[in-house]
Amino acid sequence: MNTEKASLAQKYFPTVENFFNPKGANNLVPVDFKKSIWQFVWLKKFQFIAIFLLEALMYVFLTALPIVLVSIVNLKRLDYFIYFMLVWVFFNILPFFNISTYARITAEIMQSVYYSAVQFFLKVDPIFHTTKSSGQIIAKVNRGSEAYEDLFDIFLFDILKITVSMTTSVLTIIYINLQLGLVALATVIIITIFSVVSKYFSNKILIQAEIEADDKKKEVGMESLTLNNYIRSTFATTEQDLKVKRKSLKMVSVLTTVWMGNISLDVISRLIYLVGFSIIGFITISQVISEAFTPLLGIGILLAYYQGSRDVWTIGRSIQKFTDRMQRITDLFKFINTFGVQTYPVLEGDLKTTPRIVG
Repeated sequence: MNTEKASLAQKYFPTVENFFNPKGANNLVPVDFKKSIWQFVWLKKFQFIAIFLLEALMYVFLTALPIVLVSIVNLKRLDYFIYFMLVWVFFNILPFFNISTYARITAEIMQSVYYSAVQFFLKVDPIFHTTKSSGQIIAKVNRGSEAYEDLFDIFLFDILKITVSMTTSVLTIIYINLQLGLVALATVIIITIFSVVSKYFSNKILIQAEIEADDKKKEVGMESLTLNNYIRSTFATTEQDLKVKRKSLKMVSVLTTVWMGNISLDVISRLIYLVGFSIIGFITISQVISEAFTPLLGIGILLAYYQGSRDVWTIGRSIQKFTDRMQRITDLFKFINTFGVQTYPVLEGDLKTTPRIVG
């Protein structure tokens, strides 16, 4: 079975790869670890702007969808419904072209950071490696380079989505009824402030402890693998095993603390959101009872509010994850800048300037 899977991959993957990613389409860009971790965003600014604008437009459409459908039904216009469905089809096809660009440049940035970091440690004077752990180096390089994917994903698919959907929902309700819209705005602001502030302090308290524990665990793990012969020859296997076990148990404690701390804040945010939704629901149903709203419009308002604000309680979690990934990348940049220096040329490229490394 494994052989069959391998043969299928060897047979078909090159064709699929060439379709989605033609040869010569990729580049690795040199990374200056003394510059900002956002240097790539500026380098790819026009691609990122186009990606974010198109994604934001799609979030606006999906959030306004309930109210648009209610309006079409009220107008009894079948032709409007056909136009609406054509637009919906467009927004389902759009991500293929939009995200294909996003996927390529994100992969380029991740691998550029990884390659440049490994290249740095390859070129730095050997004396600086003697006092550093290989496990710590590998942990920081992997964690820092891979964090870029999460960093961009969190902003594009979480923070941007929540912000645009929330704004569209509130503006739509304000357009229908100012009083109800202001109530919706107030509830959203309260939830957002609590979620963001609580996650900010949670991140400050918890994340650094997680990074330090993860470094120590991976340092011992790498030591166990790279010094295996030495450990066995000195009959230190039992002691090393206990060391790995202690670091692993400490990581269990740290991860449990981090996860449960964040989950506890999420529960509070959800309860605040339910209170806000209850207020919006009470006012809307009261307006329907008094015949200020039609039942159909009342349903549309509640669905629009739910569609746009259902993830508002997670905005703090998204920002917490975003700052966590920033901290991981910053940790790598800081580690490289304080690791050591290269005092003599090692690679051919050290003797001349190479503006772009083509892969």
